[in-house]
This record gives sequence, C-alpha cells and structure tokens, in this order.
Amino acid sequence: MSNNPDITILFLDQDGKTFASTIKPRKFIIKSGFGAMPQRCWLELFNQDLHISAQLGDIIEIYLNGQRRFRGRIQEQRIDSIDDYISFYAQNDPMLEYNLLVHQGFENNSVAEILDNIVPAVGLSRVESFYNITRFQRLEFSGENLFSVIDLLAKLAGNWYWDILEGGKLSFRPQETYPDHQITLHNDQDTVNIRETSKDAYAYVELYGGVYGGSTYDQLIEIPSRINASLKNSTRIYVRSIVSLDAYAALRRSIEQQMSMPHYEHYVDFAGDNTPVFAGHTVRFNIKNLPVFPHNQIFRIKLHEITYSHEIIRTRLQLTSGAESSTPYFDYFRTDRPTIALQMQGQSGQFRLDVSALDSLSHLDASI
Repeated sequence: MSNNPDITILFLDQDGKTFASTIKPRKFIIKSGFGAMPQRCWLELFNQDLHISAQLGDIIEIYLNGQRRFRGRIQEQRIDSIDDYISFYAQNDPMLEYNLLVHQGFENNSVAEILDNIVPAVGLSRVESFYNITRFQRLEFSGENLFSVIDLLAKLAGNWYWDILEGGKLSFRPQETYPDHQITLHNDQDTVNIRETSKDAYAYVELYGGVYGGSTYDQLIEIPSRINASLKNSTRIYVRSIVSLDAYAALRRSIEQQMSMPHYEHYVDFAGDNTPVFAGHTVRFNIKNLPVFPHNQIFRIKLHEITYSHEIIRTRLQLTSGAESSTPYFDYFRTDRPTIALQMQGQSGQFRLDVSALDSLSHLDASI
C-alpha cells in the first residue's frame, strides 16, 4: 500500500494565479481518458480547509510525488451541512473547448499535410514529429466534428493513436512494437479483470461514404476471420468525407485489421500510483501464476483512475487491446451527418407534410 503519499493541491484563479493550497485532502478521485475523453476530478476537503474560497471557473491542480496528475476548472462546489465537508467537481473536457466543425476539401494531400493544415487553425499543436506520407486523391469535410476528422485521419494512416493532451496539444503517432511501460503485478495485492470479448468486433461493416462525381462509396466490408468464427454481427457507419477509392481502401484495411485481432478489455487495479503511466499510453503486464492472462498482449489505457482515501492511493487502468482512440472504435461514425449538398441531391431523402393529417382529431404535439 501507498501510505502518506506526497500530495499537493493548488487552487488557481481564472488568470492562473495560485491563491490557496492544501496537502491533506479527505478524498479525491481522478479519471483521465484517452483520445478526446475528458479529465475529471472529485475532491473532498476536511473542515480545516473550509476557508478556501474557490469559485466556479477557478482551476484545481493535483500533484502526486511532484508530478501533476490533474488540471481542470471547477464546475461544481458543495458544502454538506451534515458532514461539514466541502467538495468540488472539476474537469478538462476537450469536447467543450474544441467544439469545432471542419469545412474543407483536400486533394492529393497526405494525412500529415491535412493535419498541418487543420491543427494550427483550431488552436492545437502537434507534440510528435511522426508523419504519414500516404496521399489521398480527395477527402471532403463538410461540417464534421474536429475529433471525428482526427479519428478518421488516424484510421487512414493505419490505425494510428491520437490523444488530446493538456495545453491544447495533439499526440498523433503510429502503433508501437514495444509498449510505453512494463508493469509487474502481484497476486497478493493487485487485481486483474481482463475479458476477451467480441463486443465492438463485427463480421460485417456497412460503410456509407460521401458523394463525388456521381458515385457514392457505399460498401459492405466483410471480415473473414469473424465470419469463419460463426460471428454474424454487423454494424453500420457513416463516413461522408470518403469520396475517393484510395481513401476508402485505406479505411477498409484499418477496419479489417481492428476487427480481425483478438480483443481484450476491462481493468487492472494496483496499489499506489505508477507515476509515469497516463491515459493513452500502452502497457504490457508481467504477472506470475496466472496462465490464462495474455502475457504478450499490448494494452492501451483508455481510462486512468486514481483514488485517494484514508491516506491510501489505488490506481485502476481501464484497458483496450485494439487500435481505437475512442470507445467504441466507431464512436465518431455511428450517426449520419448528411451535408447540404447531399440533401440537395436527394441522398438523405425528402420531407413532405402529410396535409391530410391536419383534419385529424389527434394533436400534432404528442406531449399535449
């Protein structure tokens, strides 16, 4: 167990100036996700810290052993008259900070060139120098969410990883042969809960693409390994920015790769805080006397949870073994987002009011 950990909690005003601090909180829970998932914190203080006059919008920073584990703005604060504890909820949510749509077409550009065009324009910056040079004949973004664009580019690059880091930084990198971390687990104090699952692994993927030059890239992608395993489940995705055959072929290759691999998920709990590990990192576990555990498997941390209570820290790593940067893999492509051009061409269907219903005794508003 990790008793009496080195904890520092800072309170900063909206200009970033520190106005209060504490080193002995009652409890906190930090949950940090990969991709564009939010970073969230629930913090409870003792009575001796009731003097801290934080306001909504102020910033909380939490350091463990000198390393910052959380930074986010206060969204809620509560004083409980029963227990006399003051508590805060703070978060850093990229979906709120970068709630942007991309309206732009690209011809004969690589993934790297498209990122270099989009990323600075939306206030992000790259933290790595990896470049995917594969060029695509055409990609047409017509009001897609920023993160759906980044996620699609990662898939077109060959299932690369991406994460939105603190300070508006984008990590966009290829899959690794070696994990970021090797963690040794102990049977007497750590908990392993790993599941091999077919959830989010499909035998058939119906892809509905965009329209360009009179052609629509609507395709059925079959995964032979899943079909041979007698799995007949299917899903439907909408990727309207796919308007050329080469982009479709690249996306298909990544989907086939993701759907064909064995998929593990769930969590590992261990005592203390393994400070170098963050959401989005890859890890391989070393554990003895557990033969069913996939020892050679590289996992990706989709949610990193730290719980501090009664002077003890425990860490939970929510895991995935696939190449996704969103959960699930097709999260950004579940809902159709037809463009105005598609509507004008009749691709999304027509709407006509049934005037005969106006003479009906039924109300038009079903809630009345």
